[in-house]
Amino acid sequence: MKELYEGNIHGLSPRDVIDAAMRWHFHPETGSPYWLEKLSQLDFDPLTDIHDFSDLQRFPDITNDWKTLDVTQLIPKGCLAHLSDFHVFESGGTTGNPKRIVEHTSRKHALGYVEQQFSALGYQSETNEHWLHLGPTGPHIVGRTIKELARRDGKLCFQVDFDPRWVKKLILQGKQEEVSRYKHHLLQQAYELIRTQEISILFITPPLLEAICQDPQMLACYQEKIKSIIWAGTSISSETYHLITTHYFPNVIFMGLYGNTMMGIAPQRPPFSEDDEACVYQPLYPFCRVHFVDPQTQKETAYGEYGQLCVSLITPELFIPNNLERDYAKRVRSPGFPHDGIANVGPLPGKKEAVTEGVY
Repeated sequence: MKELYEGNIHGLSPRDVIDAAMRWHFHPETGSPYWLEKLSQLDFDPLTDIHDFSDLQRFPDITNDWKTLDVTQLIPKGCLAHLSDFHVFESGGTTGNPKRIVEHTSRKHALGYVEQQFSALGYQSETNEHWLHLGPTGPHIVGRTIKELARRDGKLCFQVDFDPRWVKKLILQGKQEEVSRYKHHLLQQAYELIRTQEISILFITPPLLEAICQDPQMLACYQEKIKSIIWAGTSISSETYHLITTHYFPNVIFMGLYGNTMMGIAPQRPPFSEDDEACVYQPLYPFCRVHFVDPQTQKETAYGEYGQLCVSLITPELFIPNNLERDYAKRVRSPGFPHDGIANVGPLPGKKEAVTEGVY
């Protein structure tokens, strides 16, 4: 599995990928204690019965276990030689207590795909133009992701950290004035960096980007210096996206990132002439596989229709099959890509479990 993940996947069939993953994660010498113990609770044998991405839907959604599980139980035995290099990351806790993963190099490996899409959207690296990450750092994986992208670009990465969980608590308590004060605190820190440093690539979340657009002084400074914007976090409407990219920042290269701790990362791909959506995300196939399913029947939805996202993540360090996300999105055709695109991501409508979006 490790050789497959780090090597050339051209020409590999889905069965090649799935069979390698099953041999790795369910072999006594390489699998994690968690999955080896789960094996006895399954009503099928992963080594003989799971050969295709659709077969992964036979697994139960186990991610709630990862809110309380001892994370060392998730580390595959085949990776223990690199234990000191593992990191613990947590989800944002949008729907409650956070889930935890342990990760070594798989997310860094996926960044080559992100760089490829960023270049396809028009990004060209220039001397002395550094990065600013205005978003969560630890324990959230996005902080390391952006810092690593900047490093691979040969640039410095300035960071303004914030705690998205605190903002969500304030929102739930109805303390909108404190939310506004906290956002202002974040934006002032970022403004001082933009004003005084050679920064031209910005990572930011939609609510903070919208706040910048509403402040004429800040906006003028960002318009003068920023050439590329990477955004992620909370959902953004098509109307707001169009306004920001065509009115406030018409000459800036935009790339959205969709993803989270449990699924990995899906960068925005370049638009096609047949697209009716301005922003389409493309997962890293075959290691991240997304199904769009009807929330009631769990049957796959048709192209152009909306469905709940069911994600399977397959790396040497992590095996997360059949994870029903809290997100609802449009299934889009992506000619030239081996898998569907994702558009218009938002919270699942009518979901009983409360979803609170703050600044991330």
